[in-house]
Amino acid sequence: DASVRTGVQLTNDAFELLNANVIAASVAGPIREALAPYLGQAPILELHKLQAYTEGGFFATHRDTQRGDDHFGTVVVLLPTSHTGGD
Repeated sequence: DASVRTGVQLTNDAFELLNANVIAASVAGPIREALAPYLGQAPILELHKLQAYTEGGFFATHRDTQRGDDHFGTVVVLLPTSHTGGD
């Protein structure tokens, strides 16, 4: 939906993460540890899609579509790139 986001969207079967264990340790691990006390167990993080933005692209405030009965949130990982805006 172009009113919510622009850019290129890839589903998780369209790309491969190299060094996924490094990503899991540095991103998913701390998130699971932080949320586990509140949930009673460590949440499972699943890769759903990759969204890439070109110049002028955006991601507007919105509510995500729930992917299942146990889906309670979305994790957004911003890769280190030079940019302006996003305030």
